Amino acid sequence: MRPPENQGVTHLLRLASSLTTKGASAFKICRGIEAVGGNLSVTSSRENMIYTVDCLRDDIDTVMEYLINVTTAPEFRPWEVSDLTPRVKMDKAQAAQSAQIGVLEGLHDAAYKNALCNSLYCPNHMVGNIQSEHLHQFVQNNFTSARMALVGLGVDHTVLKQVGEQFLNVRSGAGSTGAKAQYRGGEIRIPSTSSFVHSAVVSQSAAAGTSEALAFSVLQHVLGAGLHCQEGFRCFQ
Repeated sequence: MRPPENQGVTHLLRLASSLTTKGASAFKICRGIEAVGGNLSVTSSRENMIYTVDCLRDDIDTVMEYLINVTTAPEFRPWEVSDLTPRVKMDKAQAAQSAQIGVLEGLHDAAYKNALCNSLYCPNHMVGNIQSEHLHQFVQNNFTSARMALVGLGVDHTVLKQVGEQFLNVRSGAGSTGAKAQYRGGEIRIPSTSSFVHSAVVSQSAAAGTSEALAFSVLQHVLGAGLHCQEGFRCFQ
């Protein structure tokens, strides 16, 4: 849920996961994870950002060190942030070629008045204009202990708990309050030269756990429940 001045920041954060941190250089992070056959990836939605490391169980201490550095101690050196601009442009170009991404982006733009209407990709006017200060401020306001969760698969619970208690309390508190998403409904048509038409019809649902949610669940199955889409929408085939 980003205000206008933060549009595009999360796009750069996705690309900045391997940049220099206070505890390790970009080169050390890359070589260190590769040396143990691990993998570091970052995905994000309009509500969550997920940092994931995969490795063999014996190497958990090694990759966990890099994960903690990336999430809690980024430096965002100006020249490294500036070097991300070509990758941002490449991401945008690839997304523009995907009809599925275009449908989901247009769907959120039409459905919401604020917050969730923001794109997952950096808007054109912000490409090359997001500075390290923007990234630091966003992390400071949003990467707080009350907003973070540490999840492990195949990891001893005691080890995971110790890591969380030791490192994820660096920023206590709830962080800044984001604007509440306002559903408005609407329609957006995107011109295309393709011979195929991609469309989505959605409606506002109910919060999970409410009695209204049960009615919507029945309606989903009546219509033919299909694949789950991003941001809480459901696709129908």
